[in-house]
Amino acid sequence: MSRTGIFAINAGALALAAVLLGGCAGPPLPSLVSKGESPSPSTSEAFTIVVIGDSIPFNAPEDCPGCTGFAQGFADGLEADRGQSVDLLNLSRHDGARTRDIEVEVTGDNNVTKAVASADIVLVSIGFNDQPPYTDAALGCSTPDILTDADAIAAVQSTTTECIDEATGIVRGSAIAVLDAVRSLAPDAAVGVMTQYNSWIGWGALDSATPGTVEAVVNTTGHALDRWNDALCEEAADIDAVCVDVYRAFNGDDGRQPAGTMLAADYTHPSQLGNDAIRDLLLAVDWES
Repeated sequence: MSRTGIFAINAGALALAAVLLGGCAGPPLPSLVSKGESPSPSTSEAFTIVVIGDSIPFNAPEDCPGCTGFAQGFADGLEADRGQSVDLLNLSRHDGARTRDIEVEVTGDNNVTKAVASADIVLVSIGFNDQPPYTDAALGCSTPDILTDADAIAAVQSTTTECIDEATGIVRGSAIAVLDAVRSLAPDAAVGVMTQYNSWIGWGALDSATPGTVEAVVNTTGHALDRWNDALCEEAADIDAVCVDVYRAFNGDDGRQPAGTMLAADYTHPSQLGNDAIRDLLLAVDWES
């Protein structure tokens, strides 16, 4: 199973994509677009949470069968804490969306922008699909035509720190645009920005590689996640948003521990244990300050 969570889908890889985007073992890209969790019933007095971004908050049934996603868990917990009806509108995407795709969404005139403008809390998940191996030609040091696990592992192993730093800078520009748009649309809302975790470490296909390859991939992906999450938290602070540290919760204080049981069978999306951990991180935030 290839690293679908960070692959682009191209015409030559459609057959593989059906596997990559499904619930098989390996860190995949979000699957085909489908409905996420149904929004909670609306009332005029309800407190509103809007979720935007990639498939990490989406909780598709094929990713984690029978799971309650952290977005729903957070809404339910907040409703219980506040004693007030809480509406959840989960507009995250299950289509491999990169940060620049979310930028297009929140800088246009569409249902997403209208929902964000009406939110009391906005949760943002961006960057998971911008990790190495970089398949997006816009990043300048991309590796096209990744068709197998071995291709993906080799591509990550050959990704240089210079490439990571260049790519992170480009994606950061889109992140700035996303967060600035959210703050402009919802100037009084509380905003939570989720850091991204490393689903390479502990992945079965990587663990089967040589020790030298495993070490190289752990170092490369660790550097990439360190750079991305640091940049994301800096930009979150600039719009007075909360940086929710999912990275350390899943990968330990050094960011180099396997996410393990925090991930579902696809070793990409959160398991129920992972969803519960993120829910608890969100419920621990003081959203009133």
